[in-house]
Amino acid sequence: MSRQAPAQSKPAGRITAATMWPLVKRYLSSGLSQKAFCRETHLSYAVFRYWLQKYRITHAVSSQTEKPAQSAAGPGPKKRPLCRLP
Repeated sequence: MSRQAPAQSKPAGRITAATMWPLVKRYLSSGLSQKAFCRETHLSYAVFRYWLQKYRITHAVSSQTEKPAQSAAGPGPKKRPLCRLP
């Protein structure tokens, strides 16, 4: 009788980006609050917040890699500080 090594697989409770990205996209277009969306989809609020933050960081980085086109007028006026410090 020989022992077989256990099959290499993910733990049953492991959540991946492939699972969460569609849910995050659905939340963003739902108009619901985060807690209401979690109640509706039976997600842990903490787990959802984690993946929402990961999604926003991932998509912010990818959108920053594309440089916006500058207008022909140049970079625009300099911004003045809101208040002066003594």
